[in-house]
Amino acid sequence: MTMPKLFILLFFYAASGHTFEYPQISCGTFDNYSKNIKGSTKIYYLGDWNWDSSAVVNKISEADLFGRVSSFKYQDKFLGSFDLTFNHALAEKENFPVAYDKITVEGSYSERHLVKRSYIPKVLIKTKFGYVSAIHKGEWGGELLLINSDNEISYIDDLPVQDIFHYKNGILVISGSNHMISSSGYVYFLEFEQNKFSLTRLFGLIDAPQSSLQLPNGDIVINSDSGTQLLSVDGALRRVECSKKGS
Repeated sequence: MTMPKLFILLFFYAASGHTFEYPQISCGTFDNYSKNIKGSTKIYYLGDWNWDSSAVVNKISEADLFGRVSSFKYQDKFLGSFDLTFNHALAEKENFPVAYDKITVEGSYSERHLVKRSYIPKVLIKTKFGYVSAIHKGEWGGELLLINSDNEISYIDDLPVQDIFHYKNGILVISGSNHMISSSGYVYFLEFEQNKFSLTRLFGLIDAPQSSLQLPNGDIVINSDSGTQLLSVDGALRRVECSKKGS
């Protein structure tokens, strides 16, 4: 069947009042952030720290700017130059394993500022390489990091992460956001080999993820305003519907 004929059939099918039906599954309850499971290697931050109100702003002259920025660990042509340092005081204050400062340069050419903001990750997963740390900052993106046992921070990617999960021999990253009229989501796979990491995009989602959870069999349910998808342990992503019982 040619593509035009297929589109015509789909149009008349939808116009006739029929709706597409997807397999029903028991999705559990999307209450990931209500508690942490004792002994789990995955930890959610349940406090109320506001990174946006933590900004410390210091004006810097053009003469000092180059020397300071060139010392930053991360130089990115899209994200700009920035530095990341572990914040021991904040981690202790909030009783959370990880907290960090991000220092950036902001402002126009006529008036530049060094801005330091302090962050606590939304969720952590402990691995033998350290903590995988994720945060979602809304329209400002997010960060996926690795913090080793010496509290040294490795930047992985600029991602607005909704959640992360143990998956096969690595970490599954559910990412996405709504901004104005756009809404998008993606699934990534983070794997480690010989103390090095690689991040691979696996799938695009039907919409920005609103919640997700891992079922006892290892499958991952991803819920969005446009519907529900199931990523099974065999690597297949498909549309499903949550049954009313246990949805």
